[in-house]
Amino acid sequence: MPGRLVLIAHADTAFAGATQVVVALQTCAQSNFSANVVTLASVTLSGTELANTQSNLFALGVPAGMKRYLRVYYTVTGTVTAGAISCFMADINETR
Repeated sequence: MPGRLVLIAHADTAFAGATQVVVALQTCAQSNFSANVVTLASVTLSGTELANTQSNLFALGVPAGMKRYLRVYYTVTGTVTAGAISCFMADINETR
């Protein structure tokens, strides 16, 4: 039985110089995201949070309304000299 689809982010390399990063899950009917891009959800991460490479930054439930294509779009504030984020999706089965 399928569970809940979540987007999980992890800082692979600690960020240096970043004030914040907004991570947005976006969807679109066109593969090049040229028009009618919809942001399904977003998370704003502070510079302190971006320095944590020991645990996941967030696990965000993917809401309904996805179109054919998905992407993760980053908006970075600050003068970044280092840092890397990996995002992946997982099907989480919650047991009670």
